[in-house]
Amino acid sequence: MIAVIVEFDIKPEHRAEFLARLRQDAAQTLLDDGCLRMEVLVACGNGNHLMLSELWRDDAAIAAHRNRPGHSHAWQERLIVGKRVTSAELLPSTGGSPGRWTMCGAERISGCG
Repeated sequence: MIAVIVEFDIKPEHRAEFLARLRQDAAQTLLDDGCLRMEVLVACGNGNHLMLSELWRDDAAIAAHRNRPGHSHAWQERLIVGKRVTSAELLPSTGGSPGRWTMCGAERISGCG
């Protein structure tokens, strides 16, 4: 499985518009074959730093998503200051089965709900 984390720094005056559109795109992407998870996150302490956490079955599913007719991120350009994309292979936790996640040493972060 492939995890993709997309980080966005949003122009404050466009936050509501960007968040609505990102949620809409995430909901649509969840319908794509091979998209296992799609979550929209807001950074604690910085409401203009949004993240998209994606989980895909494999590289082929990501490629099919990117090549889907009408797929474009061009709408984001006027609404953001910056964007960073990180892809990673999901590894099973120690002693777990492939694809099973556990929280190891998790603690509450000050200032986050």
